[in-house]
Amino acid sequence: MQSEIPEIPASAFKHAFDQAPIGIAFVSRDAQWLYVNDEICEIFGYTPDEIKRRTWRELTVDADIDADQMQVDRCLERNGLDGYSMEKRYRRKAPGETFWASLIVTALRDDDGELEMLCSYIVPCARPAAVAISWAWALKNWRPIGSAIASAIVFVAWAFGFLSDEKFETLKKLLF
Repeated sequence: MQSEIPEIPASAFKHAFDQAPIGIAFVSRDAQWLYVNDEICEIFGYTPDEIKRRTWRELTVDADIDADQMQVDRCLERNGLDGYSMEKRYRRKAPGETFWASLIVTALRDDDGELEMLCSYIVPCARPAAVAISWAWALKNWRPIGSAIASAIVFVAWAFGFLSDEKFETLKKLLF
């Protein structure tokens, strides 16, 4: 004998959204933040009104915009991608402050398959796993020992937070 699943009231969804321990935001087709929960505001340091006057692109570190936009474009297609996940860097309200976050995006579509909005789940995280992969690639592909040692120092300094993302990007261009 199966019991009937009760209908969940809208107030329960609103409470779950507002009180979630991770950042949740609904984002329009044109990258505007439509609805944000308290955690999004806490993560970025903005009030709900302040963050809604910005786009996700404005809060993304420049070097990470294109990879994210490519995925968004695939979601924008009729019956396109239903979602994606990635690790990327964001900017906080405080000048010069950036952070890494895991981003999971789901596409919310109408009955015709047209994208209505995106739902983004944002969780700040430590340096991504890509650091280990980049490090292995660097060791495998560098010929001169001096270059490998210099690169190792840069990677370790960046991975442990002694080197800012901006300085790391500059040095990476010189070493890679």
